[in-house]
Amino acid sequence: MGKKLSYHKEVYRACRVAVILSLMVLFTPQFSLAGEKPLTVDECLEIAFTNNLDISQTKKARDEAQFKLDQAHGRKYPTVDINAMSGYTNEVNQMSLGDTTVEAPPLPSGC
Repeated sequence: MGKKLSYHKEVYRACRVAVILSLMVLFTPQFSLAGEKPLTVDECLEIAFTNNLDISQTKKARDEAQFKLDQAHGRKYPTVDINAMSGYTNEVNQMSLGDTTVEAPPLPSGC
């Protein structure tokens, strides 16, 4: 059992060394890709803030909350509703009441 545990420790140590060496190669300016100059801390932060999904979701949630707040402020002002209705009938003995047409009684002949 002790021999198996020491084997796993050796593998873990080798992996850790490989990761550290890889990071050193990636972040060493002389090995940078395409011969570009290394990024400054401000540039790295700007890239991180621009591409961070959590930050962009938080900004969207903030904008949504601001919109809802503006809607709530708009409700405190009075509103004005205007409705108009018009109708015409060419029949003398018919009356319109909304959507229903009613037959009016005929006028007396003496009038």
